[in-house]
Amino acid sequence: MKIVFFLSIPFITALIGWITNVLAVKMIFKPLHKVKFGPLSFQGIIPKYQEKFAHSLATMSTQELVTARELFQKIEPEKVKEILRTTLDEVSEDYVKIALDEVSPTIWSLVPTNVKQSIILSVQAETYDTVSEIFKDLDANIERRLDLYSFIYDKLTGDNVTLMEDLFYRVSYDQLKFIERAGAYFGFVIGIVQLLLWSLFSQWLILPIVGCTVGLITNWLAIQMCFEPREPKKYWFVTYQGMVP
Repeated sequence: MKIVFFLSIPFITALIGWITNVLAVKMIFKPLHKVKFGPLSFQGIIPKYQEKFAHSLATMSTQELVTARELFQKIEPEKVKEILRTTLDEVSEDYVKIALDEVSPTIWSLVPTNVKQSIILSVQAETYDTVSEIFKDLDANIERRLDLYSFIYDKLTGDNVTLMEDLFYRVSYDQLKFIERAGAYFGFVIGIVQLLLWSLFSQWLILPIVGCTVGLITNWLAIQMCFEPREPKKYWFVTYQGMVP
């Protein structure tokens, strides 16, 4: 019986490590709203700090990834005009007729065909010129016209906090699952250490101390291994690189 107890220790600590890591991952996202447990209260990390995360993400996106001007420079005015030209060729006559009907319902039917065509061509030319003016205005005032920071921030806060959760989860799904599994791996190894300590000292205090250590170390190691090392590094017979790099 004593042997079974000793042999079960690594498996129990592996289970503890896995459960604590699964709970830690779940608590990143849930609960969405603050929940009270007597005098204590808890809310998922992302929902609680959504504004901080959104600010950081919006700032990084607009300062380090892409600016409004860089985004605008990807738009080719001539291609936009070409797209509009195709559409205008199809609807210009209808819009001119609608406009003239506002003045007189019968006037369009009385206008000669060649005059109608001339009016339509003039409207098209004026529209193309307007597109050019719009692009000139945007080029001069793009930072004021297109506030990327506010756009990203608003999309990830308030009622849209679930988008933030979905973004984090989809981007880091493999890493989060690794953190959960790593709890079991490291917990098993720490359990072997606990087994050795118990066999040497047989002190009941070792159990809660090691249990606390399992939860702390497994989470810390798993998170570190998501990001470090940045380059592949050999550890004895194993080569490892951080999961995110």
